[in-house]
Amino acid sequence: ACPPLTGSGLEGVFVLRSLEEGRALRRFLVENGEHSERGEHKPRRALVLGGGYVGVEMAETFRRLGLEVKMVIRSGKVLRAALDDDVRALVEEEFARQGVEVVKGKPTAFEGGRRVEAVVFGDEDRHYPCDVALLAIGVRPEVSLARAAGVALGATGAIATDSHMRTNLPHVYAAGDCAETFHLVAGEPAYIPLGSTANKQGRVAGTNSAGGEATFGGVVGTMVVRAFDLAVACTGLTAAQAQALGYTVRAPMIKAMDGAHYFPGAAPIHVKLVVDEETGRLLGGQIAGRRGVAKRIDVLATALHHRLTVADLQRLDLSYAPPFAPVWDPILVAANVAAR
Repeated sequence: ACPPLTGSGLEGVFVLRSLEEGRALRRFLVENGEHSERGEHKPRRALVLGGGYVGVEMAETFRRLGLEVKMVIRSGKVLRAALDDDVRALVEEEFARQGVEVVKGKPTAFEGGRRVEAVVFGDEDRHYPCDVALLAIGVRPEVSLARAAGVALGATGAIATDSHMRTNLPHVYAAGDCAETFHLVAGEPAYIPLGSTANKQGRVAGTNSAGGEATFGGVVGTMVVRAFDLAVACTGLTAAQAQALGYTVRAPMIKAMDGAHYFPGAAPIHVKLVVDEETGRLLGGQIAGRRGVAKRIDVLATALHHRLTVADLQRLDLSYAPPFAPVWDPILVAANVAAR
């Protein structure tokens, strides 16, 4: 639901958690468009509050619809929890190239008559004019029913479960965005509300509740998102997260081509590996490029599931053909650099 900000009930202020909310936003833009009876109020300036996955995708969507777009993030950092600063800079460069301005700030209120006209940032006494505002500042697990029923919550605030998705109550299972998962690299519970995780957890909970036997081992935190012409992905730990957990890391980032350099359409791709200095074990990876990003992040996710070292990565027999990869795939290039 929309956070309790003054003016959040104004027309033109949206959240995006369901298909119905997406339809309402689209209807608002269409009904106030150039060919509508209210065309004189056509939205021209969009404000996206939050720099997570939904915020990134909606900034692109608004821009492609022809709106001026400003993204306001409390930390000032796009995809703060997913990327290190050097990879984040690539996303912000793409945003700047596409005309999206990223600024730091915390909203305190919306202003307007019937419709939203501006967002106020009280601490800085700033006003950002807008015709439509999207709140994408994160989600919290909906656990009111669980709490009332006596179901135990974990340290993340989501429902605590075991590998069978059982809660502390007999015959009560939990799965999806209300439940915790286990981060296999961090070695601790995590709250990662993604559809892929929810589906896997749901299958395990359903199997066990029906008398079968299934377990869910956990996740490594893999994600991929499109930001205009750039795809950006991560898995495992960032360098900052690994250091916070006590690891001494090396985390080189390489730039290579996503196909043979002479093949039409080949484009630059950046690969960053996070490696435990002591053991050489891969702890995480981040990739940004135009093509082949999802393919390659899945290779790194598989490596994390099997606790591979950077030396193991160097030995992988990855596919090669000029349209898809150079002789030395960017993952292998990154592994070679990290191993030095």
